[in-house]
Amino acid sequence: MARPFSIIGIGTRLESLAAFSGSSGVILIWNGHVFSYPEGQEKMLQENLHSVGEMISSLMEKIPNIRSVPLRNGRLLFLKPFQSIAIDDRTLMFLGEELEKEIELTAVFDTLSESSVVISSNLNLNELLHNVMRLSEAILDIEISAVLLMD
Repeated sequence: MARPFSIIGIGTRLESLAAFSGSSGVILIWNGHVFSYPEGQEKMLQENLHSVGEMISSLMEKIPNIRSVPLRNGRLLFLKPFQSIAIDDRTLMFLGEELEKEIELTAVFDTLSESSVVISSNLNLNELLHNVMRLSEAILDIEISAVLLMD
């Protein structure tokens, strides 16, 4: 799929986080993907920076007031946060964890949706099994899988 997390509308979720926290913007870096609100910032960030660490340090230098929330598979950045609202670190961690749980669940649904397209569009059994196993590996987050064909 071209754009992950199509089911939840990640832009809308980031917009809600920005409004709740009083931030001028929110950037989510998750498993090598960059999403932002307001939209359009992620392309510039991905083109100009080569690694997540470089991206975060560059943002810290360019934007004076930025709050970073670590996630298991990435980072949530609040740009110029708390202009009128005081939010503590525990609340930010909770918001980040909830967003990450929703993204992980949505990633599974996106993969299942992709698998239904793969299954219905292919009649070659060998190729079909390879594609299903690749998608199963993505859902289960494993490196290797095998299928035993019995006659």
